[in-house]
Amino acid sequence: MDVEGRRFLLSTAQSVVITSAEPSDADTVVIRDAFVPIADDSTVTVEPASLLYISQRLHGAFDSIKITLSAPAQAGQGYEFTGNAVVGASTSLPGYISVYYDAPANADMAVTVGLATKAQDASEPQPINHYILQRFETRAIPVPGPCILIFIAGGVRIGETLPISLLRPLKGAQAASGEALAVPRSSGVPMLSRYLRVDLTASEQAVVHFDTRLNAFQYGPQPH
Repeated sequence: MDVEGRRFLLSTAQSVVITSAEPSDADTVVIRDAFVPIADDSTVTVEPASLLYISQRLHGAFDSIKITLSAPAQAGQGYEFTGNAVVGASTSLPGYISVYYDAPANADMAVTVGLATKAQDASEPQPINHYILQRFETRAIPVPGPCILIFIAGGVRIGETLPISLLRPLKGAQAASGEALAVPRSSGVPMLSRYLRVDLTASEQAVVHFDTRLNAFQYGPQPH
């Protein structure tokens, strides 16, 4: 993102946002990262899911997930939530991490479960998806694939849930007339650009740049 793009972010109070490509419960995605670049080139590391987390609250759209506790987890393994701890249980399905809610007496009717990652610059685990888990039920959580969505947004934060119905893909790479303009933003109302889907296993998609004419990211390095 060149200096023109960074000035645009600052003038519109927006950030670069990264989410997983797969939606969670209620067709929402969780913001994995949100930042404003300080240089023309930024390297972003997308850590794989390595933790299973529990939140005592249920979460809707535009809600921030507050992790109550977390534990290391591996794909293909099963776990139990006892009400105050996560313990190993059994073998699960390949590509999934399962968790059973072995609820004690007077336990909450339902909790939020999901996968989290140890973000490189964060002191706390960062959730990447979320699902409702009822008492005495098992939830099989799919391990996210190597795809992310990248876009810019205002009024959002890491760990917040966004309805995927509000996110629109960037179609084609045709140039738009004029340039992106700084516009006022109403407090509390998120502002979202079109997203670019990036497959992290595809070498030609390892580098993306922000195009102010499209107000969106495109594949390839910044043109000069």
